[in-house]
Amino acid sequence: MIRLSNFFHHFGKPILVAIGIALFILFFYVLKQPRLSLLVAWVTVIIGTYDLIRDTVAAIRARQFVLDYIAMLAIILSIVLGQYLIALVIVLMLSTGATLEQYGLARAKKSLTALVDRMPSEVLVIDAQGVTQKKLIETVQIGAVILIRKGEVVPLDGFLN
Repeated sequence: MIRLSNFFHHFGKPILVAIGIALFILFFYVLKQPRLSLLVAWVTVIIGTYDLIRDTVAAIRARQFVLDYIAMLAIILSIVLGQYLIALVIVLMLSTGATLEQYGLARAKKSLTALVDRMPSEVLVIDAQGVTQKKLIETVQIGAVILIRKGEVVPLDGFLN
C-alpha cells in the first residue's frame, strides 16, 4: 500500500488530468452534457496548469525567459477556439513531463547522495617499513602506497600493483 501512495504522490497530477480527460469525453461525447463537460475541462486545466502558471508568472516578474510560454499559448488558444480536448491533452503532456522531470531529479539526487555518503574519508597508508597506518585522505602524499581491502571503495586515484 505504501508503494501505491508513493506512486500517487509522484504522479498524482497527471493521473488527475487523465481522469479529467476521461470524464470530459464521457460527459461531452457519450452523455451529451456540454455544460458539465465544460466544467470538467476548466477544473482539469486549472489543476493541471496551476504550477505552470505560478512558475511562469514568477519568471516574468524576474525577467527570465521560459519555454512554457508556448505551451500556455497553445492551451489558451485551444480554449478560445473551443477545442477543449486539445487543451486537456496539452495539459496532460505538460503535467506528465514536469512530473517525470521532478521524479528524475529526485532519483538522481538520491543516487548522488548515496554515492557521496559511500566515499571514504580515511585510507590505510603503507609506509617504507611496511607498517599500515590510517590517515585522512587529505593528508596522503602523492606517490604513497595504500592498502585497499576486498569490498572497499577505492579512496584515491593511482596505479594498481
